[in-house]
Amino acid sequence: MRCVKSIDELYEESKEYDFVITHDPDLSSAINLRIDMPKIGNLAYTPRDLARKLTRTLCGQALMDDFEIAEEISAKTGYGFIEVYEDLKKIKEIWRYADAKNYLYTEHEICVYDNLLKLPAVESVMYRFKAEQASFYANKRIAVIGRQFFDFLERCFIPAGPEISIYGEGSFNPDKLYRLGNGRLIAESIVELLDAESAAHTAIVLNSEEMYSTMRSELHRKGIPCREIRSPKELPFVKNYLQFLTLALKYPHLNAYESKEIFQACEAELPADGCSLEEGCQGAREIKLLNLMSTIQEHTFAEACCITEDPPEAEYLKQLLQYVKYDNQKICKDSLNRLDYIINNVSNLPDCKHLAKMENGVILKDCQNSSYVDRENVIFIGLDSAWEPKSYAEYAMVDENVWADAERFGILIQQGLQKYYLIHLTKQGRETKPCQMFSDFRRMSGEERISEFSELCTVVDGLEKTHQKERPFKITSTATLPTHSFSDYSYAQYQKCPRKYMFDKIFPLPDQEKILREFIEFCFCYPDIVKRTDPDLYESMIVSAENDCQRSLRYEQVRVQISNLQSFIDNMGYKAPLNRNAENNRFMAYHECLKSSSNVGIVLRSKNYNLIGRFDLLTTECAVRINKGKRQTLKELRNRLYADAINPDCRPLALHYLLQEHGYDVPLQIVYLSDSDFELSENVHEIRVSHKSWAELVYSAETSPLKYLLKAKKYAVIVQDLEPLIEILKESDLTVDEWWTKIELVHKVERAYALKTNIAEDALKAIKSLPQELIFLEDDFLLVPKDTLDAFMLKFTEDSQKIAIEWQTDFPANVDGCRNCHFSSICIREEGI
Repeated sequence: MRCVKSIDELYEESKEYDFVITHDPDLSSAINLRIDMPKIGNLAYTPRDLARKLTRTLCGQALMDDFEIAEEISAKTGYGFIEVYEDLKKIKEIWRYADAKNYLYTEHEICVYDNLLKLPAVESVMYRFKAEQASFYANKRIAVIGRQFFDFLERCFIPAGPEISIYGEGSFNPDKLYRLGNGRLIAESIVELLDAESAAHTAIVLNSEEMYSTMRSELHRKGIPCREIRSPKELPFVKNYLQFLTLALKYPHLNAYESKEIFQACEAELPADGCSLEEGCQGAREIKLLNLMSTIQEHTFAEACCITEDPPEAEYLKQLLQYVKYDNQKICKDSLNRLDYIINNVSNLPDCKHLAKMENGVILKDCQNSSYVDRENVIFIGLDSAWEPKSYAEYAMVDENVWADAERFGILIQQGLQKYYLIHLTKQGRETKPCQMFSDFRRMSGEERISEFSELCTVVDGLEKTHQKERPFKITSTATLPTHSFSDYSYAQYQKCPRKYMFDKIFPLPDQEKILREFIEFCFCYPDIVKRTDPDLYESMIVSAENDCQRSLRYEQVRVQISNLQSFIDNMGYKAPLNRNAENNRFMAYHECLKSSSNVGIVLRSKNYNLIGRFDLLTTECAVRINKGKRQTLKELRNRLYADAINPDCRPLALHYLLQEHGYDVPLQIVYLSDSDFELSENVHEIRVSHKSWAELVYSAETSPLKYLLKAKKYAVIVQDLEPLIEILKESDLTVDEWWTKIELVHKVERAYALKTNIAEDALKAIKSLPQELIFLEDDFLLVPKDTLDAFMLKFTEDSQKIAIEWQTDFPANVDGCRNCHFSSICIREEGI
C-alpha cells in the first residue's frame, strides 16, 4: 500500500506558503498547532473556516447558524419550522456531491433553497464564492492538500495553483494485528494498557455505532480520562427534562409505571408501592414536582427548569431554551413536540462544554468521519465491514466516492507513531473479514485484493503480555515546544478565555489583588494592631478607584472583606511566628513593623512544571488561600474545578499540586471574603487530595462516593454496609450504564440486602452518574483522586506549550463571558482567526 506523509511532513511543506487549504479539520488544527515561526493568522484552513472568516465581508452580515437560518426562512415563507429544517438537511446533503438546484423538485424545496442563498449561511457563502475572483487570495502563495477529497461546495474555494501531495516515498503495511474476542474483551484489553499519562497521547479509532458506548464506559469504569463533548440530545438531564414535560402533560391520567418513570427522571423519592401519586409524595422536592405537574400548562419552559437541582444543568437548560426562543413559551403538547424536534435534530445548538468531560485524555474517533489523527499512539478497533460506508446517495458519483473513501482509509490506518490494530475473532458466528477499503486502497498501487486478515500481515491471538516497563504504549515526544510559565491565577484566567488572558498581559489593569494580599499578610502577623486601628485607615489604603461613585462602592466591599478576614483569623486562633524581615508591605511600613513571617505570603515554584502558586498561609497542618469573591457552595466549587466548566477556576488543583511536589500533605482551605453574612461553615471550604486513584476510592467502602449517590432513605440499609454492593459491582463484567439493566445484577443486590426488586433496581440507577464524579463531594470537603490531579497536570502541560504558539498566531476567544469583560470593546470575537 502507498505510504502517506505524516502530519509533521505536511507541516514542513506547508511552511513554504502563506497558507494552505485542506478538507480535514483535524489536519488543519494539527498543522496550526505546529507553527513555530512569527505569523499573523493560521497556516491551514478548511473551506468552511474561510467561509466563516469571510461571511461579513461577502454578505455584510454576521454568520447565521442552522437554527437561525431555519427560523428566518420559516418566518419569511410561512412554512413550519420542521418542514423548513428537513428541506435544509436535504439541500446540504445534496451539496456534498452535486449542485442542489438540479435535484429539487417541489415548490416547497425550491422556495427554501432560494431563501437560503440570500442568507449568510456557511453553505450559501461557499456556493457563491469564486476562487479566481477572490481578492482575499490576491498576492498570496496558496497550496491545496488532498484536492480529491473536497466535496462539491468545498471545491469553490480551491484556487489555481500548487498542490501538496499526501503521499510520500516507499510503501506501508501493518506489522501485526491482534485478534481478540468480542467488543467488551477488546475494550477491557485496551484500558489495561492505559494510564493517565499514556491516555493523553492516545487515540482510539472505531465504529461509533458499534463500539463507542462500550469503549467509553470501560474507560470511565477504569478511571482513564477521555475527551468528549455530547450534544444536547445526549445529555441525561436534557432527556429527563423532556420526559418529565411529556408525562406531566398527561397528569392526572398517569398509570403506575409512568408515575415511577417521571420521578426517576427527576431523581426524586418514588411513591411507595400501592400509594397514589398524591398520597406518596412526602418530601418537599416531591411535593414541588407534583405541584408543577398539576399546573404544567400554566408554566413556561424556563420555569420548568426547576426539575433539575444542579445549578450548571439548570443554567444550561435556560440558555438552550432562550437560544431557541422557547424560554417564555407556555408548555403545551404542540410546543413541546416542536422543542423536542429542535433538540433532537438541529445541529450547532449552543454547546455544553462546561458539562462535558474534556480532560487531556484518550480521544475516540469515528472511523467513517476521520482521516488524520494527531496522537502518538493510535489504536484501531475492527477494520471489518462495520468500517464500510453504508451506501451512497443517488446524486453521488459512486466510483469517485469509492476511491476517495479508500484513500481516506489508507490515510487513517497510517496515523500515529505507534499503531495497534485490534480485530474481532468472530461476528455473528462467522470469522471476521477485512473491510473492502483494504482491497480498494491496495488496488490503487497495483496490489492484489485480500479476503483474509492473514493475507495482510501476521495475526496474533490476544495482546502480548509485556512487563510494565516494556508496555507497548511508550510515550515518545515528536516535538519539543517552548513552554510558558503560569501562576495559578494567570492559568485560571487563561482557562476562562485565552483572548482575555492576552489582553491582560498587553494592557494590565491596576493590581488591587496585590494590595489585598499585603493586608492579609499583615493581618496574620499583627492581628492585635489590626483590631485596635480604625478600619477606615485600611479601607482608604486598599481602595483604588477612578471616580467617587466607584470609590463609595469599593469602600463598602473592602469594609466587609476586612471584617470577615478578622473573623476567620480570630476563629483560627493562629499567631504567625515573626521570623523574617518585612519587605514590600505598605501596611507593615505604615506601622513601622520590621518583621514578617515565613508562613505567610508563601510562593511555591514547581521543579517539574512552569507553575507558580501563592499561599496566604502555609504550615505543616494546613494551607490557606483567601479569595476576595463571594462564596460558593461546595458543589459549585467542585463543578468549577473542571476545565470545561462555564466559568472554570482550576486554582485549587494547581495549588494542591504544588503542595504535593513540595512535600506538604495538608488540606487546602479556600476562604471567601465578600459576603455580608459571613459564616465559617459556608465561606470556608476544604479540598483534600487522596493518594489513591479514582478506582481505588470507588471500590473501597470507607471512601466510596456511592454513599453520597444513595442518599434516599430507602437505600439506608445499603449505605450502612457498602461492601456487598462493591463486591457485586467489582465481580460484574458490566459497565455503569448496564448495571441497572441486567436483572441478574438487580437480583444479587436484592438478595444481598433483602430489598424489593424495584428498590434494588432504583439503587443501581441512582449510581449511574458515577463515571462523571471525577472529584468526590464529601460531607464537608472535596476529595480529589490522585489520577484526577495527574490528568489536570497533563492538561496544564498541553496548555503551557499551546500558549507559546498562540503568542505567534492568535488567542481564541471564549464568548461565554464577554458581557462582563473589560476588553469587549477591542475584542473582535466572531473572526476567531
